[in-house]
Amino acid sequence: MNQLRTVVNLKTTTIQSATAFISGIGYYHLYIEGQLIDPSRRLDVGWTTYQQRTLYASYDLTKVINTTTGRIGIGIILGQGWYNRQQWAISLGARTVLAEYYGPPRALMQLNIHYVDGSVQSIVTDSSWLGREGEHRFDSVYMGTTMDLRATLPCWSCANFTKSNSLWINASTLPSPVNFTAGGQFSLQTMDPIRIGPNALHVATSGHSGLLAGVQGASLTDGGVLKPISQDFVNGQIFDLGQNFAGWCKLSSLDSTKSTIIQLRYAELRYSRGANGIDFAGLYYENLDSIAVMDTVILNGTGNETFEPLFTSHGFRYLLDDIDKAVEAARKAFRIDSPWRKLEPSARGNLMRKFAELLRRDIVYLAQLETLNNGKLLANSKIDIMGSAACIDYYAGWTDKFTGETIPSRSDTFLYTRHEPVGVCGQIIPW
Repeated sequence: MNQLRTVVNLKTTTIQSATAFISGIGYYHLYIEGQLIDPSRRLDVGWTTYQQRTLYASYDLTKVINTTTGRIGIGIILGQGWYNRQQWAISLGARTVLAEYYGPPRALMQLNIHYVDGSVQSIVTDSSWLGREGEHRFDSVYMGTTMDLRATLPCWSCANFTKSNSLWINASTLPSPVNFTAGGQFSLQTMDPIRIGPNALHVATSGHSGLLAGVQGASLTDGGVLKPISQDFVNGQIFDLGQNFAGWCKLSSLDSTKSTIIQLRYAELRYSRGANGIDFAGLYYENLDSIAVMDTVILNGTGNETFEPLFTSHGFRYLLDDIDKAVEAARKAFRIDSPWRKLEPSARGNLMRKFAELLRRDIVYLAQLETLNNGKLLANSKIDIMGSAACIDYYAGWTDKFTGETIPSRSDTFLYTRHEPVGVCGQIIPW
């Protein structure tokens, strides 16, 4: 579970102060009555060797809580961040011993409320909190984020939240990330947090107009919003932001049907068209080794939706916006005037064999993606990829051998059957 909530009954006495101390491992967002606390603060808490020293942050919530009376709702969203076992276990330089020190995300919080009459009320995270798997499905510092907006629940951290058909269960009590026997400790995070937004730029932009000296790409002075210097279409919409930097992309005003999938791919380089015999100017991923660098969102179909990765960042210059690319490409292939329909059968077979070879070439990368997705052993995922390539090779051999049949009929007619796919389909097979 990565979404936690509880409801607290406040005393009727006036609140003098309210301070929260929280450590969410690897990353967290704190909500009070549906309001994200300190929304410009991201990727918190800072990365440390968690067994030796885990950081926590403090928040003055006096004004926030004083605006409510009677009951308040508190919510926490958790992300894996650097506390991710997978990134230690399946990378090319896998260090499975280190992976044993990491695991599911966890939170430790204490909210101290001081009243003017001298009494104190403390709220702590424990098994009385309720948890569920929210719309935030997956995150990795290296591999990106997956979010399913169909699971979004409005104001889930509010005291008056009621949704009978949403599954909330009591939170599990997990061990501390700190190894106290070896001298480990919790420490207050005193360094400046990572922040986003126009006021978070660590570049002095006042008094300047246009591009800053030495900046070759997009302007940083236009309200802190980076605008692409160019865009074109290669396997999706590609935006060129002019120079490499670290960050992520936020999509707003999304208006599409329910279950539409949007993928954002990030890259530092592009292929040079015609170089090395490659007539392709798409994004270049070979320098990324086994890192996917991809953010995925599944839309709820409510219109005007927003997607922003919460617990990851990327180094990139180019951004590829891909909306259901595979399904749309398959649908286009079945149209009467499509290039695929016009290809000779032997040419179709050659393309399929090329696809199979690409699967074999990138087997390590693809197997790691499958392991991240379903938890299989890496060796089993490699077997799946090899099996898929063999299956494609098999059907590539049928492209110029699968023919129709003549059917006996009256002497004045001629009947002929033609075998071809009817369209795009999907299936779910329970294992």
